[in-house]
Order: sequence, then structure tokens, then C-alpha cells
Amino acid sequence: MRVVIIAPSGVGVIGGQEVESALLFRHWHGDPEVDVAFLPNNPASPIWLRKFEQIRYLRTVVRLPIFLWSVWRAASRANALHAFSASYGSFVLNCVPIWLISKLRGKAFVLNYHTARDWKRFASSRLAQSVLRRTERIVVPSPFLAAKFEEIGFPTCVVPNIIDEARFKYRPRNPLRPAAICTRNLGPDYGIEVVIEAFAIVLRHQPSATLYLIGDGPLRNKLESLVQALGLSGHVQFCGAMPNEKVAEWYERADIFVNASFLDNSPLSILEAMSSGVPVVTTAAGGIPSMVCHEGTALLCPVGNSRALAEQVVRLLREPELALNMAHRAHGELGMHHWALVRQKWLEVYGCHNPTPRDYSFSSQGQDRALQESKCSKRRTGIRLALYAPAGQAHPKLWRRASSTADIPS
Repeated sequence: MRVVIIAPSGVGVIGGQEVESALLFRHWHGDPEVDVAFLPNNPASPIWLRKFEQIRYLRTVVRLPIFLWSVWRAASRANALHAFSASYGSFVLNCVPIWLISKLRGKAFVLNYHTARDWKRFASSRLAQSVLRRTERIVVPSPFLAAKFEEIGFPTCVVPNIIDEARFKYRPRNPLRPAAICTRNLGPDYGIEVVIEAFAIVLRHQPSATLYLIGDGPLRNKLESLVQALGLSGHVQFCGAMPNEKVAEWYERADIFVNASFLDNSPLSILEAMSSGVPVVTTAAGGIPSMVCHEGTALLCPVGNSRALAEQVVRLLREPELALNMAHRAHGELGMHHWALVRQKWLEVYGCHNPTPRDYSFSSQGQDRALQESKCSKRRTGIRLALYAPAGQAHPKLWRRASSTADIPS
């Protein structure tokens, strides 16, 4: 079976979708049962069209036909189309057309949904409801998001995000230094201003403290001004966006991970910190409380409360034994995110290994979910996977086989 996975390519601002799709592609490389290919949903425009890239809505109008033509061509050699989505907007602009192409081509469709952003709008949309009813498989990375879909009447399959332990290597933080890190993009959802305000409080207790901000985004100028206004310029370092392998190097420099997101699902950044042995202090946003246990594997605090966030950081610095034990327990709970188990989940999603009663194995005609549920059966193994990724990257060959690591998006 050939599957086209459509997801962000990691050009420009790099978020969880970009990292997760690249990890998925990399881990399938050389697998005896799954053959992978990658198609970005943000391909670079031809040179003669690039003058339109700076015009917001015109950029979408120009890119969309190119993108959809690429999907149509890729679908001709696929059995299923697997599309990533992390907002209502990307669902409408990318997933709905991909779903329509899957129906026109007689292919199965997998929706891999990664966010609760704009949830009310998404959940109340008649268009979204119509597409969801006709989707063979809805996959989410967390029980939190699964519960959201359950509330509106749609069962899901939970496939956890992958953590690359070979990249994010465990190291006990002993002694614990006042070196904090936040690896979230500088956008409105992630509360970076709360992190900075909390750090200003921490600095009063630990004058040698340092904060590394990994990521980029639309609020960077505003946040740099905040750092200057609070007199933190010598202690806060804006490191910018970088490939995931470089992020691991910055975790090596840090001893405390700080997150203050207002809205979240199952952030890879927390998993990366846990894998690296960095104790986690975070707001209890969205699905985070289902990922960690307060005082067991992380310290939680209310959303938007910089003082509470600072108090938990200071607590760790005063109780290094708590930090060490908490990080050790957190690292021990990452088993469900290891590739061996995640791989098995994806094989079940693609219909390779004895689907459970709620699983909907793929058919060449992509029947609706009710029919699939009653007709689940074993399928031949040997999947070909094509990843459909976001815009911004030179377009790869539509159906290249992952025959070397050079084919793997960074």
C-alpha cells in the first residue's frame, strides 16, 4: 500500500508539525513494511511567481493550484493520503482539498490533527463536520485532543508523538545550574512574555541566571523590547529558529525547561526536555496535565501567571534533589513515545496489523467509516508512504523512495 503523508516541511518558523513529520519520515526509512515519500504542502513557488510571495492573500491564491496539482499527481500512485493539520485555516485550505482529491481518486484519507486552536470554530463548522463524517481515520497525538473529538461525536485513534532519544540524550542535572531554556516559537499562543517576566523574578534570587529562547515568530521585536525594558539584556539570549538537531545542543546547555503556553496539546518541546533529563516547569495549558504529573514528572502552574511560574523555578533551584528525581521519573515515562511502539500504532492505522474494532482499514475506494468498521480485515503489508508537507521548501520528487538519509527533510 502507498500512503501520501502531507505535512509541513520545516522551512522558516519550525513548529511541532514540521518536526514530527520529519521524524516520521526518517523513522520509516528502510522499514520492511512501509515505503515512504514526502510531499510538502508549502512548496517553493517558481521564480517567476516569487514576487507575489510578500502579498498575503495573493500568495495563497498563487500557491494553492500548484499544491493541489502536486497532490493530484501524487495520489495517482497512492492508496491513501495522510494530511497533517494544526488549525482550522490549514484544515480548510489544505485538508479539505486533499480529502476531495482522495474521493475523486478513490483513495483513503487520514486526518492527522494536532491542535485545539480555533476549536469552537472547527467543531461548529458544517464543512468540517461533513468531511469528518467521511474520513476513514482521524488520528490525534494525545488523549486531550481525542476527548475534544469525542465531544463532537467523532472517534479517533491516538498515536503519540515520537521522541528521538538518540538526539535528545539523557543527562542528570547534578548540580542544577540556573540556566533555563524555552523552545517555543515567539507567537501569541506560547506565552513567551510570561516566561520573560517570570525570569525577571528568578533573577532577583539567582543573579547569575540565564535564559535561552529558541525559536522565532511575529512577536520577536516586542519581546526583545520587553527584555530591554526589564533590564535583562545580559541574561536573555534570543537564539532564533533552528533545525531540531541543533535544538538538542541547546538543551545540553540548559538545566531547567520553562514553558508558559496559553494553548497547547502535546508539545514536543516538553518531550524533548524530558528525554534530555531537563526538569520541566510549565503552565497547565490544554493537554499538558495529561502528559505530566505535578511534582511527579513536572511542576505545573496556572496559565498566564508569571509569579507562580517563577516560584516553581526558584523551588527547583532550592530543591535540586526534587529536580533530579522529577527529571529521572519523567524520562522513565517516555516509553509510549519510542519508535517501536509508535510504529506499531501507525501500522494499525494503515491496516497492516490486525486492526481493533474501531480501526478502519484502508480500501481502494475509501468507503465511509461505518462501512469500514463492519468490514475490517487484514491487509497486505508493504505500505508506501508519501508525506504531504507544508509550503516553503523546494519540491521533492513526488514519489521518491526513502533510499538514503539525504532524502529525509531536516
